[in-house]
Amino acid sequence: MSSSFINTVVVSDRRPLIDYVQSIVILFNQGFDKIAIIGKGQNIARAVTVVNILRDKLGDSLSIDNIEIGSLKERSKRISYIKIIVSRQLF
Repeated sequence: MSSSFINTVVVSDRRPLIDYVQSIVILFNQGFDKIAIIGKGQNIARAVTVVNILRDKLGDSLSIDNIEIGSLKERSKRISYIKIIVSRQLF
């Protein structure tokens, strides 16, 4: 049972990185094909670190499908963001 819906995980500085990694692995196990990992502002580096931890844990079964960078307007100021879409390949 796979879902084509892309679930989103927004990385902030309030939770340990391993919590995000575990949440993403659980989402993969629940059948989601793709997951978008988003980091905004100072949390861009944390989002990239979450992806790197996932690559270490899942190895070649993790695929980075798309990386999007940009900025959006929140509360009348521009905030930079990164959106990394990952998927897991089952062999």
